Amino acid sequence: MIESKDSEQFAARLREADRQLQLGRSDEALRQAMLLLEEAEKLANNNEIAESLRIASDCFYRMGRFAESFSAARESVRRFAGDGNRRGQAKAVKALANAYLHAGNTQKALEHYFRAAQIAEQCDDAVTAAVVFNNLSVVFANLDQYARSLEYCRKSLAIYRAADNHNEEAYTLNNLGMIYAKLGEAREARECYLQSLAGKRRTGDQRGEATAYDNIGETYQAEGNLLEALAYFQRSLDIRRSIDDPGGEALTLLNIAALYLRMDRVSKAVKACSTSIALARKTGDKQCLAGALALRGELQLADKLPSAALLTMRSALNLANELGHRSLVARCCKTLADTYASMGDFERALSAFERFHRTDCDVTRAIHHRRTQNLQLVQRTERARSLAALERDRNKVLAAKTTELERVNHRLRELSQEKSELLGIAAHDLKTPLSGITMQASLLLNYAERMPATQRLGTIQQISESACRMKEIIANILDLEAIDNGTLAIAIRRVDAAVLLRTVCKAMNGQAARKRIRIECRTPPSAAPVLADESALRQVLENLISNAVKYSPADTKVVCAIEERGSLRHFIVQDEGPGIREDERHRLFTRFARLSAKPTGNEHSTGLGLSIVKRLCNAMNAKIECDKKAGKGARFIVELVADS
Repeated sequence: MIESKDSEQFAARLREADRQLQLGRSDEALRQAMLLLEEAEKLANNNEIAESLRIASDCFYRMGRFAESFSAARESVRRFAGDGNRRGQAKAVKALANAYLHAGNTQKALEHYFRAAQIAEQCDDAVTAAVVFNNLSVVFANLDQYARSLEYCRKSLAIYRAADNHNEEAYTLNNLGMIYAKLGEAREARECYLQSLAGKRRTGDQRGEATAYDNIGETYQAEGNLLEALAYFQRSLDIRRSIDDPGGEALTLLNIAALYLRMDRVSKAVKACSTSIALARKTGDKQCLAGALALRGELQLADKLPSAALLTMRSALNLANELGHRSLVARCCKTLADTYASMGDFERALSAFERFHRTDCDVTRAIHHRRTQNLQLVQRTERARSLAALERDRNKVLAAKTTELERVNHRLRELSQEKSELLGIAAHDLKTPLSGITMQASLLLNYAERMPATQRLGTIQQISESACRMKEIIANILDLEAIDNGTLAIAIRRVDAAVLLRTVCKAMNGQAARKRIRIECRTPPSAAPVLADESALRQVLENLISNAVKYSPADTKVVCAIEERGSLRHFIVQDEGPGIREDERHRLFTRFARLSAKPTGNEHSTGLGLSIVKRLCNAMNAKIECDKKAGKGARFIVELVADS
């Protein structure tokens, strides 16, 4: 009986340490956990030692002491496993996953969360499973994998509802709302936040209630319903003031100030922003302070106080640089450019604008890079899960099935690699023209009236050229996908070969003339029609001639001819460029093939053109090759059957 009372006392103290941790008091929680650990070690109580270590692990990672967190969690897992305590083991594995996540190792975190969920489900520990599902939901949301995020969030919600756990249900509903908000589904997000609000009221969680009001206000703001948004922000503000939450008050006031600015209530926005700045300084919240200072600078500029705006924006920019907050750095630079322009300092305005553009492009690149990494991470994780499942069932799977699975996995890896390459090439090749369009368009929008007419026309020309380049890249990628997916319609019929070649050569003359290249078209007087798809053949010839012009030096010629070979007809495109190196011929028609030869006029190349040509020829039952016996330059031959 005494042992039972002691156990109950230990459990109560453990819950108190956990409560302190949830309140953000990591130091106090760790102190209590270490006291419990010391007492458990004196009594040699293995289970209580493991429980104390689990709590300590969570404390350590929140304090940034990751090595100690890993050590405590692993020892906790080992002790629970040694006792056969599966529920405790699931919680300890979850603690280890938490440590990996906060240390930045997302892949390891996912692996351990999946393991913790599996153990919890095997021993019918629904509460731990729900917590793990919630964690998985957050991780997948951060990886932009919203379908998976919603799946796990709903699993967690179902468990809490079945258990009538209103506090955790409200917390999970808030997470669900945040996922919908990221997806741009404001109404669905608001419905979740309203349900979360009801749960927070039921449990008396005023801080959570204020957060719910803020979130609901943001959904109305996203829909453009500014008065409704303001009402909810004000409710949040009232609660935060009543419970003395200066940090939360500063953030809510920042929301209110930004909203007032959108409503052209500048004086009210200034007042709310000033109070937010004062509170952020008081609490030491540098991120909130930087955002509030940036907003104050924008307000001062709107109020036609450029000198004051200049000083404020410089302070905001310094703080944003210190925090490494690149989005805020870009915002500050844009406002500085507008401020200098309003003061007539056009040179500094352009300098600030150029920095804004560079930073904004860096942020965009970082987002694309993160998404690419996230895709790769999810692919690796899913493969690891598949391999783990295969290992668990290895005694049940027949050898034939295993071989088939390996074949499918190999093909999936190939497809995954192709898709990753396609994403990479699209992101890489589109970002440069898109950045050019963005910068040049912004220059026109902001400073067109101060530019000379020739500079304006030159800027518009650059925008047009960049847009054409993007159109070409996108068309190539879509063509390649259509061919690979079998959605490209091919209709073989009689095509007048000579007329088609002359038409294409005439259309390509403009591109060639810009480099002083002459296109020489040679067709037999009575060339027989060929069996082909006219649209596909036209695209093949356009690609080949465009490539020939692209890689030829100025003041040369490109010869396009049709030669008769019995029942066959050869379309020949010969240039006077550097030709194809022997060691690179095997990559000539592969995707993304960028060889040593470079365009002679700084033209762009996606590395997709010849790959598309090869696939179109295959679709028409045509042959294509690059003549190895050619002298100077490259000589491509497309072979088709004549229709006599």
